[in-house]
Amino acid sequence: MGTNERLESLDSGLIRDERLVFEDEWPIPGACSTHRQGGNGGSSGWKKGEGSQRLTEFILRLRFSDCSFDTESRGLLRAGRPVRLSDNAAAILSALLQSSPRPVSNIDLAGCISPRDTSAPDRIPGLLLELRGAIEEKGEPEVFRKTSAPDGYAVVSQPAEERRPIVPGVGYRFRLYWDDREIPLEEGENVIGRDLNVQIRVDEGDVSRRHARVLVDRDSATLEDLKSSNGTFCNDRRVSGAVVLTDGDRITVGPVHLIFRERTAS
Repeated sequence: MGTNERLESLDSGLIRDERLVFEDEWPIPGACSTHRQGGNGGSSGWKKGEGSQRLTEFILRLRFSDCSFDTESRGLLRAGRPVRLSDNAAAILSALLQSSPRPVSNIDLAGCISPRDTSAPDRIPGLLLELRGAIEEKGEPEVFRKTSAPDGYAVVSQPAEERRPIVPGVGYRFRLYWDDREIPLEEGENVIGRDLNVQIRVDEGDVSRRHARVLVDRDSATLEDLKSSNGTFCNDRRVSGAVVLTDGDRITVGPVHLIFRERTAS
């Protein structure tokens, strides 16, 4: 099986930010695995995918609960906002997510933070407390569970692929605001409508089942009407084709107003 075929067939929660893959290597999920191995003597050999115009880092991001974790930078977002973790806690989280649904023993977790320190396993419970404090809300379902075989920990729900573009250290790049709700937009199609299976459901009689969509393609987002009965409006102008969205644009579907926001690194 070729590299591109492997990319399409994997469903373990891995995502590519650009159509770029390693020449000879594919990161294998597992505790403390290395993600930047090269094909020849450890060098980083990049292969440009079909249609790609630039070399961009291959990034793996995992989505769980209301969080997103970048296994390369070890940056954590919760509800779209950066969360600070100690280096050791981030290493533990990376190992648990990449091994999910398999549990990871305390000994293996200790190897992620200090392979030669025999007392490191005793520090794992404290690091899990740090993770719980950063991720779990009181009264909500737990994200991590203690296991007895092996003696260690596991993530309760298997992570999914993270398809929402992120500005490192800032948060989700493209979002819609609906009153007090913040809705991060995914790469590709984000359909707005009354249907139960759309990404942004608006249960209003004036809204069609598949009313409109926002298409996110790398660095831009466009709005299109999907032949709705009552039309889609951007800043009070009826949408008749693809409209490139800019920060602060107001999208109207039926009686509902959505505000488009874009975060940048600056």
